[in-house]
Amino acid sequence: MTNVHTPRPAICFDKDGTLLDDVPWNVDRSRMRVRPGAFEAWRMLAWLAVPLFVISKRNSVALGSFARKALNSLEARLHAPTRIGEGLA
Repeated sequence: MTNVHTPRPAICFDKDGTLLDDVPWNVDRSRMRVRPGAFEAWRMLAWLAVPLFVISKRNSVALGSFARKALNSLEARLHAPTRIGEGLA
């Protein structure tokens, strides 16, 4: 018997320039700035009960400009507003 999954809708956001101001090669969470209206849109879409994904091309890791673990702080900062209901300031 094959296991066939029914496709589910999902919403994907580009992080740099869509949710956040585009700051190239940024690994400093204090430089993260939410684009106008982005957090409000994220919260409204969360009510749809579909998975929300943030996509970010991080060629800086692939090129060896900094280690993957350097992005952990940025990732944690992106998750914080969804846990505590606040914006990124």
